[in-house]
Amino acid sequence: MIDQFKKLPSAEQQKLIDVCLEEFGEKGYERASTNVIVKNAGIPKGTLFYYFESKKNLFLFLLDIAVEEYVTYIETRSAPLPADLFERLMHLSSARLRFAAHAPKVYKFLFKTLLNIPDGLKGDLQSRFHQYAQGNQKLLRTGLDVSRLRDGISIEQVLELLNIFMEGLLAGHSVQLAKMDADETIPYVEKLIEESKKYFDLIKQGVYAD
Repeated sequence: MIDQFKKLPSAEQQKLIDVCLEEFGEKGYERASTNVIVKNAGIPKGTLFYYFESKKNLFLFLLDIAVEEYVTYIETRSAPLPADLFERLMHLSSARLRFAAHAPKVYKFLFKTLLNIPDGLKGDLQSRFHQYAQGNQKLLRTGLDVSRLRDGISIEQVLELLNIFMEGLLAGHSVQLAKMDADETIPYVEKLIEESKKYFDLIKQGVYAD
């Protein structure tokens, strides 16, 4: 009955979506409570299950709209992309940081989901993230200049190293971003971007031949 949910006024849809994002983002799929969700949303529990039938369907619906919002945000801010490997990665990483500030509840939900994939949802989540990963690889690699890499260093190694760095950075600051008012997030994120550039430069010195 998700189609019935989509017929609700947008404000009512968004209220329930925000409540669900917060509950799943704080507790993860297994610990999240539909009782808490209906209480905070101010709706009967029967109404929630009329729209989504199960907790799993609700979670997957939420995941789909969260991924779509994230992908749309990144893609609309990623053209044209620099050809240089580190300039491109810095460009995409900056967009990712700005998304965390733009939609902290969505980012926290996605981050929590990736860190803790329940066994019963692995198949559903892997198919969804596989499609996203293909698009992400296209953004990373199309028209990319890797000619400056040192002999013996592959693009895969560099991407893995920088991904570990960015995941750690975002994990350390996503909770703080979620607590901030909108006007506080912009300078905070810009400071993180400047901090990231310094680390990118250090890594670049180690992997570039010149």
